Amino acid sequence: MASVALFLTPSYAQQKTPETSLDIVLGAKLLKAAKANTSLTVDEKLNVYRCEMVKRYLGFEETALGQAIKYSCTAPVVGVVFYIGDDLGKHSPEKIVNHIETVFSQHGMQAKVFINHQQSYSSSVAYIVDGGKEVFDPVPPVQAIKQIKSFSADMKLVFFADKLITSNELAKWAKATTPYIPELTRTK
Repeated sequence: MASVALFLTPSYAQQKTPETSLDIVLGAKLLKAAKANTSLTVDEKLNVYRCEMVKRYLGFEETALGQAIKYSCTAPVVGVVFYIGDDLGKHSPEKIVNHIETVFSQHGMQAKVFINHQQSYSSSVAYIVDGGKEVFDPVPPVQAIKQIKSFSADMKLVFFADKLITSNELAKWAKATTPYIPELTRTK
């Protein structure tokens, strides 16, 4: 996954195309690594068994991105990648991390931020869910924070549409104002 670190830069975030979207890059890397496994379809590799495929064929690197992906495989939670640049001004990284996690919490999502201090560009934030199956591509922190409410709502619907949670669990999760981890109907 180290090769995808270049996609977490502001220049990427501002110039991304469907061909360079982080979820597509991660998916392509996963399919290439799992090519020899013919027992599963492409859809099963990318969607149904994504976390298992990532663990088996790619592993979880000790990078901010690798750890965010690993965390996102533990439950219906959000792994957040925060690449800290030199543009934070008076805002400490800890303050921004706390704010991101608090806003997710207020929308019923549990999130954990993984920081990379070695950013030579402007700061950027990306959200990872379900092993990278769902990704909010890197953008500046303020823009990322403004999108937490809609991202959270979308992710709840994705888990429901994928039949990973029941309508009752979706209703509970949608109303949650603190982190709520719904009971899954099957393992990911």
